[in-house]
Amino acid sequence: MDKKALADLGIPNFLHDICPNEKTVNHVETYMRAMQQDKSIIVQRQREMADFINNQELMSIMVKHFRRIDELKDRHKKERLTAFKSLSYATHNSKKEQHTQVISNMNLVAKYAEECIKVYHDFPVYVRDLPFESAMFVNLKETLIKITEGEKSKRLMAFLNDFKTLASVDSRYLTKMSVAYKMNDDFTKLSCSISNLLFEFNPTAKKVKLWGNTKESAAKFFKKNEVQRKKDDFTRAEEFFSHTVMSGLNYLIDLLMQFIQFLQKPFEQIQRDLPLYEFAMSLVRHYKTQNMPFCFPKIVNPELEPGEHTYAIGSNNINASALMVFDGGGEADSYQLMQEYVRLQLFAQAGLPVAAEQAQVAIVSDIFVQFASSELVLGRFEEEAKEMSAICQQVKPNGLVFFHDVFQSATYEEVAEPFAQIIEWLVNMPCTVFVVTHNTFLAERLNLCQPVLNEEAKKQN
Repeated sequence: MDKKALADLGIPNFLHDICPNEKTVNHVETYMRAMQQDKSIIVQRQREMADFINNQELMSIMVKHFRRIDELKDRHKKERLTAFKSLSYATHNSKKEQHTQVISNMNLVAKYAEECIKVYHDFPVYVRDLPFESAMFVNLKETLIKITEGEKSKRLMAFLNDFKTLASVDSRYLTKMSVAYKMNDDFTKLSCSISNLLFEFNPTAKKVKLWGNTKESAAKFFKKNEVQRKKDDFTRAEEFFSHTVMSGLNYLIDLLMQFIQFLQKPFEQIQRDLPLYEFAMSLVRHYKTQNMPFCFPKIVNPELEPGEHTYAIGSNNINASALMVFDGGGEADSYQLMQEYVRLQLFAQAGLPVAAEQAQVAIVSDIFVQFASSELVLGRFEEEAKEMSAICQQVKPNGLVFFHDVFQSATYEEVAEPFAQIIEWLVNMPCTVFVVTHNTFLAERLNLCQPVLNEEAKKQN
């Protein structure tokens, strides 16, 4: 659904009345325009909304911790960028300077991991005890337990200290081969430790291949050149060893970053959807303030569940059929009904609660809205024909189309038949079509397949 259609139906204004936060409203608009069509995703989001609505303190906790994580990410990104520039400069200098810069980068990663773990450890115990139902929150709960319960936190801190120990050994590196072999041993032990932790937190992941036979390869290299080694041979040997140590350090840095990313994964989707949850809480407060009933509607897939239609039972009843024709005499009423129908559809497919005691919503592929055109470059009839042609080219099966008093500038009798054929083509696609018209010829023509709902009928309903 495009921005113009949303604006024509006053949806943005309604959203701002519920939640004045511009950033939140823009985020919600994006979700609505995307028109989620996967039933399982919509249902899961409904469950996540319910988790927040039923545990409102959770929102402030999440906002606080995600803000802290974002601050750490930004700071870490800047620090690593500075370290990368220093490393680029060091490549033109001695090997010792290169090692120093790699170690500095490694310490930044270890520090970042440690701070992130502390943030996760600070989540209140009751958050981990909440009976979350949605998959995303179950994942969050399980990850928090794995990070913080028992001796897990101490073990995580222990391998970060191993990084610092490894760094202190490397900082004394000159040309001593004994240090080379000691570091290779430490590489293997530390790689094994991190690999086991990764596998423990994510059993479906393959264990990381351990640091291999670098020590053996280095030994063969030095033994081969032991007798005839000259100064230039020793220089090449030193460069070989230097490359081995630096590659190992970078390998461990990448491994630790992989570990950090896995810890953060359960939080990322929740963080992206946080403005949507915030809007849901504002929406529920709005319903309660207005004494309006609300619920999470049953979501049905029209392709897999044929015959299931959209309906809402509450303060404003809605009962949809394939074709709905309304007498244009009460334009304000028909416009309000269109607004309520579109809000029902958009809120439902975004996973939000709707204003009804009971509701069922059939998923639509998209929503198209056409109002009577004011005279522009081509004139009213030509402009409206152009807009209708664009809709027919873009619409897909299970679309939702609204025509509100279009073709009023044309002769009613002449335009009735071609307009009726377009509507019937859309219905047979199939699409749900909502028509408001003053054209009695069109209403009579469409009455052959669908009763006209005029103002008197609407009052009776």
